[in-house]
Amino acid sequence: MKATKRRKRNGRIPEYNPDPHDSKVLDAHMDELVKKHPRGWAVVCGGEIFAGRKLQPLSRRAERKYPDKTLLISRIPSERDHFCVL
Repeated sequence: MKATKRRKRNGRIPEYNPDPHDSKVLDAHMDELVKKHPRGWAVVCGGEIFAGRKLQPLSRRAERKYPDKTLLISRIPSERDHFCVL
């Protein structure tokens, strides 16, 4: 199995420690995320939302700010798709 960059960097893989509050934060702000960043990405970590078009820079910022937390990553639907789901 090939080692990931993270494993090479610090010698270990972080533990899986999801924050149950993160999914509630994402649900509470989904309507405004759909309006501001349709078809983008949302990364929630530590109760803070990082949103934008490209996933990699968002996840890097969240990992730098919260290195020991597990990221909650979600695709933001378009307004039409969000309306169909509801």
